[in-house]
Amino acid sequence: MARVGGDEFLVVCEDLSSRAAVDGIAEKLLAIVRDPVELQGLRLKIGLSVGIALIPSDGDSPRDLIQAADIAMYHVKKSSKNSFAYASDASS
Repeated sequence: MARVGGDEFLVVCEDLSSRAAVDGIAEKLLAIVRDPVELQGLRLKIGLSVGIALIPSDGDSPRDLIQAADIAMYHVKKSSKNSFAYASDASS
C-alpha cells in the first residue's frame, strides 16, 4: 500500500486466483472505514471509492493499470461512493 497523492492510495496484490478474492479484499477495505471514527471529540465518517484494475485485461504496465484503476475509482465516486468497481465494468 502506498499513498500516491492527496487522498489517493494504491494497493498492489499478487497471486489472487479469482475475482471473488479481489472482491473480498475490496470489501474488507470498505468494512475498515465503514464505522465513524472519533478524533478530539469529533465524529468523522470516512468515504472510500475503490477502483480495481487487473493484469492483463486492463493493461500490463504499472502506468496502464494505475490509469485504469483511476477511471474505475472516478466511476464509483460519480455513481455510488463507498463501493468498488472494476476498470472493465467502468469503461463499458
